[in-house]
Amino acid sequence: MLQNKIVYVIVTGATKAKGVMILLDMLKKDGAKPILMPTPAAIPMIDCWDSISREVIVCRESSCDKIPEEDIVIVAPCTFNTFSKISYGIADNYPMSILHAAIGKGKHVVVAPAMGSQYWNHPATPRAQDIVSSFGVEIVWPEYVYSASGELEKITMAPWEKIFDTVYHRYQKIRYEEKRIKLNIDEIVDTNYPEFSAIGNKMQEDHYTNTSAGFLAKRIDGGVLVTRSGSLVGNLSCSDLTLITDWKHRIVSWSGEGMPSSETPLILEIFNAFPDANVIIHGHCRDITYSSKMIRYHSSEYLHYGQWGDLFKIAPVLKQYKRGIMKLHGEIILANDFNEALRDYLKMYEETL
Repeated sequence: MLQNKIVYVIVTGATKAKGVMILLDMLKKDGAKPILMPTPAAIPMIDCWDSISREVIVCRESSCDKIPEEDIVIVAPCTFNTFSKISYGIADNYPMSILHAAIGKGKHVVVAPAMGSQYWNHPATPRAQDIVSSFGVEIVWPEYVYSASGELEKITMAPWEKIFDTVYHRYQKIRYEEKRIKLNIDEIVDTNYPEFSAIGNKMQEDHYTNTSAGFLAKRIDGGVLVTRSGSLVGNLSCSDLTLITDWKHRIVSWSGEGMPSSETPLILEIFNAFPDANVIIHGHCRDITYSSKMIRYHSSEYLHYGQWGDLFKIAPVLKQYKRGIMKLHGEIILANDFNEALRDYLKMYEETL
């Protein structure tokens, strides 16, 4: 939970800085205590300082003597100039000094690049990405905006909602109400585990997932069998399978050794809306997610992770293709069985070639 966490929000001189109040409001709503730190270049970019100052603490160099120590630092938007400075350890203004001190203290730091395609594709940027990531900093991948014909129009900062979710997920993976019930599901697990394990391994092998990203879900008699939250989809054990038996009134009743996937609300809403779908797989394949050839599969909006009520953003795509790409959030495949789902995933990949 973000309750009472001190969040330094460093804003740099990009146009997206004008919308920073969106992020500040989300942090406040979840109980965090944001403190805004603009770089000198950001100050003229924001034209509502009076209203911002009434809502949150604004810390400029001359007013930062008595602020509480940070728990989290967010740099958003982060320009090419600032991103490069982070990688080289340059601290030429107060916010950058605060940022590097936070990295040195091992604080949770999130950086959301906001730069044009000419800078994102600059030879120095991949090197900076590797260095910044090696510091333990989370980088929120920017959004690629394409025309209807597939031409790249611009690269821009990820939505503020995506940045917030990146921070939130570190502290609270489950957003839905749940109730654990005691059932013996050993027979169900023993029957289904070999299939789940084989499909997960194949997803890892084909680079559709890595670490704990993604999920597998299957409709069975008695409910929905799904990988648990935090499980390694590419290397599942029997204890990674959880049975959801009921979800009336949006309260998820489940049985197993671990809570169902953090994406459970989306899983259940899909099964409700698409009765012909028996399985769902969700992966994160960057070659697919960010391909200009995949535009027709994209949701028009970013889907918050783990929340009820966002299916409408991608439902039209799923209805047409039985597969889709959640904006900046990976692929969703609906199918009759897992093998069919993997074949459809491969078809998507082949379309990018």
